Amino acid sequence: MDGCEHPKDHYLPLLIKNTRAARIQAEKRLLGLDALVKHATVYYSCLTLILSLAPLFLTGASDTAKNVLSFLSIASAAIITICTMYVSGQNYAVRAERMKFVYLELQRLWLEVDSAKARLEETELTKEMDAIGNRYVDIVASTENHTKEDYFIGKEGADKTVRRNQEIRIWGLRVFIYVLIPLVLVLVSLIICR
Repeated sequence: MDGCEHPKDHYLPLLIKNTRAARIQAEKRLLGLDALVKHATVYYSCLTLILSLAPLFLTGASDTAKNVLSFLSIASAAIITICTMYVSGQNYAVRAERMKFVYLELQRLWLEVDSAKARLEETELTKEMDAIGNRYVDIVASTENHTKEDYFIGKEGADKTVRRNQEIRIWGLRVFIYVLIPLVLVLVSLIICR
């Protein structure tokens, strides 16, 4: 050997660090989506309950008002069904837990790299880095990949624009779920039930 360090000594720790950070960000994103969809389900469940019970207390209301409430109740129940089916299909919490497992395993690998670099000679270090590199691939392949945004947000010194864009998308989704859908349902029911 010519005394040069094995290239994996340089890029493997950074690769592990960046992938770990991206997986941490992916876990945060998935848990946020899980919470959002669960809250939306509770929101629409309460709305459906209120809309279903309202005609019982509005004895003097016109037939049009009762029809509007009935339509809104049915539409809200349909939204609950769709949200529930979507959430069960997406498994956000389970996927987040897998991401957490992966980033903890990557942390373990990162520590092994540091330990190997401190205690091994170049020949043994090369073999150890090859083994760690193979384990890195096995760990990363054990779950879904993170998104490009997760990578850029998790990366040290990341551009704040990517994080801000992701936050704007989440707020837009919240506005859509909690404001626009109910507003559209009210307008449609008023038009239909005239």
